[in-house]
Amino acid sequence: MKSVTTHYRELDEMYDLIWGEYRHHGYWHSSADRANICSAAERLIDIITHPLPLSSALNIADIGSGTGSSMSYLKRTHSFTDHSFELTEGTDWLENTLPDDSMDCILAIESTAHFRDTQRAFSEIFRTLKPGGSVAIATWIKAENLNIFERWLIQKITHDGQLHGLLTEHEHLQACKSARLVLTRHIDITQNVTRTWPLITKNAVIKTLTNRKAQKFVLSRIFRKKLYISSAPLIHLAHHLGILRYHIYWHAKNKSLMI
Repeated sequence: MKSVTTHYRELDEMYDLIWGEYRHHGYWHSSADRANICSAAERLIDIITHPLPLSSALNIADIGSGTGSSMSYLKRTHSFTDHSFELTEGTDWLENTLPDDSMDCILAIESTAHFRDTQRAFSEIFRTLKPGGSVAIATWIKAENLNIFERWLIQKITHDGQLHGLLTEHEHLQACKSARLVLTRHIDITQNVTRTWPLITKNAVIKTLTNRKAQKFVLSRIFRKKLYISSAPLIHLAHHLGILRYHIYWHAKNKSLMI
């Protein structure tokens, strides 16, 4: 498996054309919600960070920061020092040198599935959080007891997305519990983020038909190497089948921040 950072950098140009500023899902309130992808992505950031004490936070770590757009968005209304970690084979966070008990909050938006050692990643979250500190984890969760086709579909999405593995809800909660992180809140917002993938697919088709740069990129990389953006219809199908869910978990280093 190639470097996760290399994977995303290879796709940066196409992501800019199709996704825009952000590299994660958007949030729509209902089928009647007509927010564009950028606005919906910012709405998701608001939902993920709303339970966190950002107004009093001095140090925030962003695991899998990507383009840094999420932290830039938060800095429009909050003042803090950010500590951003890209995903290079999932090692940057695993080998971070942050002091113990130093972070007020930690964000992990669609990044934990990239780690080769999820348990160690969660243990590092616990180590670096201040007592009473909290972490928000937005992640895909796979269903239990998959049939043959469903297993193939999840494996295909995992391979194309450079993921080291998707967890079931039980596996996620057990890993966090083993890392001594206390669950404070949890929501399943699959129905609110699912529209991301039909819109991405539509944008990809439009750009491929109308943009010379996109045409050249698709012909040279997406079809030849079968890279991630071509998996958008499969991800949408997995959402529709109910075997791929989108959850947000909030955990604390102790019970003082129960929400």
